[in-house]
Amino acid sequence: MKRYSQPTDRHYVIKATDVTALPTHQLTGPAIDQLGRCEDFLELIRSEREAILTEMDRLRERNQTKSVRFRELFISKLVYANIEAQLAHCGLSDEPKEP
Repeated sequence: MKRYSQPTDRHYVIKATDVTALPTHQLTGPAIDQLGRCEDFLELIRSEREAILTEMDRLRERNQTKSVRFRELFISKLVYANIEAQLAHCGLSDEPKEP
């Protein structure tokens, strides 16, 4: 992945050649596209985490916490929690993480 932003003392900056101003007062360009893909990834992680927790709750209600599927989901939950922790460490996740 090409890095478009450069850190400064207080902010990140992007070269003007990596963005284009549209007449609608919006910006576009490869740096904006990459930002959008990063935000899509964060939304995907949150959505997958919620689906895992929902399915785990359903299995708990059916008293199936010893099943292979529950254990698979538990491992996935840990993986997603780790990804979210790394994203939070980088300042990219503002939602609380479930352990």
